[in-house]
Amino acid sequence: MTSPSFGAVLRAEGLRTKHTATRLYVLVGLLLTAEAAFSWKTIASRALTGWEQLVPHVVLYATGLCWPLAALIVALTVRREADAREGGTLWRPVDPRATRRARAVVLAAALIGFVVLFVMGLLLVGALFGLPHPPVGRFAMLALTLSCQALLAGAFAYLLAPLLGVIATTLLALVVQIVATIDAESASWGLRPWCWPLHAALRYLGTHANGVGLEPGSPLWVVSPTMPLAGTAVVVVLVTAVAIRWPLHRPRITRRHPARSEAVPHATPATPLALTTTPPPGPAHPVRAAALAITGPGVTALTVTACLSVLLVTWSWQQENYLTGFSSWLLVPLGTAILATISWAALQPALRITALRRRPEALARDILLVDTVLLVLVTASIAASAQTLGIDDLPRFIALTLFVGEANLLACLALSARWGTGASIGTTLMLMVTGALFGGQPELARTPVWVVAPYGYPLNATSPQRLATAIAVLAITCTVSWLLWARTLRRRAAE
Repeated sequence: MTSPSFGAVLRAEGLRTKHTATRLYVLVGLLLTAEAAFSWKTIASRALTGWEQLVPHVVLYATGLCWPLAALIVALTVRREADAREGGTLWRPVDPRATRRARAVVLAAALIGFVVLFVMGLLLVGALFGLPHPPVGRFAMLALTLSCQALLAGAFAYLLAPLLGVIATTLLALVVQIVATIDAESASWGLRPWCWPLHAALRYLGTHANGVGLEPGSPLWVVSPTMPLAGTAVVVVLVTAVAIRWPLHRPRITRRHPARSEAVPHATPATPLALTTTPPPGPAHPVRAAALAITGPGVTALTVTACLSVLLVTWSWQQENYLTGFSSWLLVPLGTAILATISWAALQPALRITALRRRPEALARDILLVDTVLLVLVTASIAASAQTLGIDDLPRFIALTLFVGEANLLACLALSARWGTGASIGTTLMLMVTGALFGGQPELARTPVWVVAPYGYPLNATSPQRLATAIAVLAITCTVSWLLWARTLRRRAAE
């Protein structure tokens, strides 16, 4: 039997992405377009008459979301096919390298399509609002540079995802994104490949890496993108080639041949059943069973790491704004998102069997209770560290931090169960970055747009009116998320 052509393998790989996050990822670019248009309309302090006011709103994606989002979608695709054992092609006359090449092409198309929809959609928004003389060439070059950055992140994720998994790969990409943003304008940026596409994009963004507009005489206006983009393309090709040629783990399928005594049934005499009052073995309480199922090495390491990171930030900087900013914008949202995905991953395999012993609504309550206890432990470490720094209005800050964490935990549990890990982590990353814009800058935090940054509520909900608004928003989020979480568990248990 001859192996299929690469065109057939590519068509089959495209068919695998139907109704998956890989194909839906392209449409997420339109959501970023809407977010950028919203921030453009709400942040502007003068008449919206020029493109220089619109283009910089792409900087959030370029400096905060590009690497983690690209790594997330690539890692999810790799894990999906690994869980499906490559659709059975490992035991058929299909070259595994051809399958990997086809998957790389499909992922590259998804990453590029996302950027093109996002950037060119923003160009269309500006034209619809009447901005004169659309700079098509500038937007095209911006789409090119950001596509190269997304492909660079995707190539490394394609190589590392089989080794590290989805969560570790995404977190590593987030760290690389932060480092690339910090070093994009350093003197040694040319020695760091992760900085190349971002450095080339600053000219077309019209901003520095920190979002501040470029001065009229800035040397970044005349930076040639040729060498950075060419170097990025070479690195992408090399890393992708290594990922394609990486040794493939092929699961072995063994067949157990039963012994003759096992294969041939024998008649056994009937014996009377002995009546006993001994209860069947098992955990003493359903919550204890949930705790045993969830609190494995991953959750333990996550909780310990979160508490240690709070102590490290407190000890390193000894300033309350560092601790409050770290806990509000990074630790609590990202930690609860990871906790929710791990909890769902532990619950999902045995959900239908577990639902025979306990109702899905009660099971959802047990899981939530265990996760809440872990959240309280981390919040207690934040409170203890904040007490040593003498933070003003500490009870309000801790209460809102716990409330925000609980709301995000419930939302991520519902998203993970309903739409998968990518939905919960991706949504959290987008809310982290956009929230840091609307709620992290003092000028914007004083305006009504602070409401769209829920992770910043512990920092911004200081007045009685704002506190009431934050409580109402979080209460609604918890209620809707709980209903979706319980309903999804019932649905999954019945499948």
